[in-house]
Amino acid sequence: MGFVRARVDGQLVELAPPPELDPRRNHSIDVVIDRVVIREGLGARLQDSVELALRIGSGRLVISVETSEGGWDDSLYSSRLACADCEWSAPPVEPRTLSFNSPEGACETCRGLGQVIPESETAQDGDAEHCPDCDGTRLGELARSITFSGETITGLCRLTVGDAHRRLAGWLADLDEDESPRSIVAKKILPLVVGRLGYLERVGLDYLTLDRRTRSLSGGEFQRSRLAGALGSGLVGVAYVLDEPTIGLHAVDTGRLVSCLEDLRDQGNTVMLVEHDLGVLRQADWIVDLGPGGGRNGGRLVVSGTLDDVQACAESVTGACLSGRSTDGPRVRRSANQDKAVIVRGADLHNLQNLEVMFPLGVLCAVTGVSGSGKTSLVSGTLVPSLTAELAGGGNGKTELDWVGEKDLERVALVDQSSLGRSPRSTPATYTKIWDEIRGVFARTRSARAKGYDARRFSFNTDPGRCDECGGRGHVTIEMQFLPDLVVSCPECDGQRFNPETLRVKYRGKSVADVLSMSAGEAVGFFENHPRVVSLLQTLVDVGLGYLVLGQPTATLSGGEAQRVRLSAELGRRRRGSTLYVLDEPTTGLHAADVERLIDVLERLVDSGHSVVVIEHHPELISSADWVIDLGPGGGDGGGRVVAAGTPDEIAKNAESATGRVLADTLAHAAAGRP
Repeated sequence: MGFVRARVDGQLVELAPPPELDPRRNHSIDVVIDRVVIREGLGARLQDSVELALRIGSGRLVISVETSEGGWDDSLYSSRLACADCEWSAPPVEPRTLSFNSPEGACETCRGLGQVIPESETAQDGDAEHCPDCDGTRLGELARSITFSGETITGLCRLTVGDAHRRLAGWLADLDEDESPRSIVAKKILPLVVGRLGYLERVGLDYLTLDRRTRSLSGGEFQRSRLAGALGSGLVGVAYVLDEPTIGLHAVDTGRLVSCLEDLRDQGNTVMLVEHDLGVLRQADWIVDLGPGGGRNGGRLVVSGTLDDVQACAESVTGACLSGRSTDGPRVRRSANQDKAVIVRGADLHNLQNLEVMFPLGVLCAVTGVSGSGKTSLVSGTLVPSLTAELAGGGNGKTELDWVGEKDLERVALVDQSSLGRSPRSTPATYTKIWDEIRGVFARTRSARAKGYDARRFSFNTDPGRCDECGGRGHVTIEMQFLPDLVVSCPECDGQRFNPETLRVKYRGKSVADVLSMSAGEAVGFFENHPRVVSLLQTLVDVGLGYLVLGQPTATLSGGEAQRVRLSAELGRRRRGSTLYVLDEPTTGLHAADVERLIDVLERLVDSGHSVVVIEHHPELISSADWVIDLGPGGGDGGGRVVAAGTPDEIAKNAESATGRVLADTLAHAAAGRP
């Protein structure tokens, strides 16, 4: 290639003729590309020489500068991400290099999962541990080493959406006067990222960290994160369908959500919501109201039109709630007797800031605050386990509990939204113990006594009354070799769960299978001559589940339905002593008319000598509470402290409380007889 000199083992030699080298030893050989004396006007020549050296040297070159002593001072330069000492070379950095879903970016130890399972355990029964190599970040060493403005991607992803939005917006502002190649690229990308983070804030998710696992999000949070993605996509002509997007949202956040939905509409899209929130319904351009009741009492169009059309429809329950026709006026609240209470001290779970909180007993107490303010951490994560441990005779951990007045609480019942079980044998009738009473009714019929049948005969979980083919499940599973198993109705009992002999026993012309097919509301009328059965069924109706079929598998219930089935079971229990009932957002999925019934149920519990604590966003329930504990003022790191505590009227007067502002409007409307 025309090179005339080389440096062999540190000595400059001419290449013509070729030097003789000892073949028995290794040699260090550098080709001399150019030799120059530094002076003005060498820029173009030096650029050509450097480019040639990098091309021939596979991205590496050495610049040797003669020292005053006559020696040479070498400097190694590389255009590659490589270590000059160990020869380790990093691949070119691409977007996938920073993705744990890509083999190029994932941690080699945990393969991008962030967790490892000890070899002695299995995925089914083992507890996964934090990956020791990536510390749970799921990224490889190279990805964790790349920085922008001194920040790694792992450090950035540990920030909340709100903090990340402010950090990146600050970067963008700093780049205004920077014309470096890095800045030119960043100016094209950062506005898109800042915009997406802004949409996440607008839908009320500013408290979530960027590295939060999707499976840990609630249904409402996941739905709103997808909505933020839709807002940032810029698509037009799309029909978006959202199922109760306001679940888990504070009324303040709901207003921001509606603004986002209106933006989607204004971009040229169609937005359809399944929704109960009256504030959202009032902002809708068109309302389609189904009913008039639930279950078999619904399923038809009651009214379709504008807000005024729905409010004017006499048959519409929704219209009655929107217009205020169903409002009974302000409820009479109990006095929160602070002489009987439990005080939590030192609550610091998650974002709680070493709180001291008093929970009055014998009242309906609402714990409020914007999303992520620490409500669940305080109640379900601190109060419930501490009280449960103390009542069981053990310690209560870090959290200190003090009792004011007589310590007569005997039990804590957490009525949450977790599944009631995956067994197809579990139904609302069996879970609430209604089925035990109904089996007794059938066992007392004339035909059952004549055949010697007792109550066990009418159980689909045991012999001898259940169907032998399906074992009382009502269906059979057909194994498919290369396809998912097929579940079909049992051909022997036709899905009725019982054998023919049991089905021949009738009460008022109906078999046990017929009763299992009834809704709770229908069964109330059917068993009108049996007060105990009616009282148990009525608890389902009272919590807004009158439409629920008694034989429906509990595995198919939503979280809100499962919670209200638990509440129904508690209402039906014959129990002595005082119980603290804890409910997390019991109004989830409830129509405004059902919320009124739920409030009546909770007040019945308090009137029976129990205490109720609810984590809630619904203004109607909060305004009906005897005592309110408002956390905030923001979510995530911006929350975790008590903003206000007192009666709803006292909270409404607190200027710092976001809940107070909403309560002020709700109480004013209630006093004026409006919704």
